[in-house]
Amino acid sequence: VIMPYEKFEYSSSVNLITPTGIMHGHYEFIRNSDNTIFYAQIPVFSLDSTDQLKRPN
Repeated sequence: VIMPYEKFEYSSSVNLITPTGIMHGHYEFIRNSDNTIFYAQIPVFSLDSTDQLKRPN
């Protein structure tokens, strides 16, 4: 249970077969007071290899 003003840190990684990519998704939570499921959306963000020239996606 994450209490008010507490934080949870999470990291992940992915092996890309191309120099750039995108990722998006959501986290699923359950509210303890009524067992309601809700989602925190993660907007699209780019994944760019540091080995490539800097070009916008």
